[in-house]
Amino acid sequence: MNDFITINTLFRIGVVPKSKGVGSELKRKIKNLVVYVKYYCNMSVNQLLDLYEEFVDHFHLESKHFKEIAAALKNFEIQQQSAIKKFLSSDKPNSFAHDTYGIPNEYFGFREKITKTDYSFDN
Repeated sequence: MNDFITINTLFRIGVVPKSKGVGSELKRKIKNLVVYVKYYCNMSVNQLLDLYEEFVDHFHLESKHFKEIAAALKNFEIQQQSAIKKFLSSDKPNSFAHDTYGIPNEYFGFREKITKTDYSFDN
């Protein structure tokens, strides 16, 4: 939810995904959201966008940047698919895939441990 709010807010104030400055933070948030949704929630970007629309409606957020956000999420997904194809056609080790192509470690089955203390809703 936090990523949705952050991404929506950054687009609303005119930030676009770029390699430098605040745009790099937005780009990182988009990447992290797509990786999390794909590898931890087993959802596609299209399913994420359906969820995003419900989220915007439920919390009455401004949604005029939905097309831009959708394009950014889909663009990252396409970039990842392309990088995976390039990697699979090479004979390089898994570490090369991450360092050179930016393929997340989750692609190779590694998952970050999420503990109760990370998301504690007690009191």
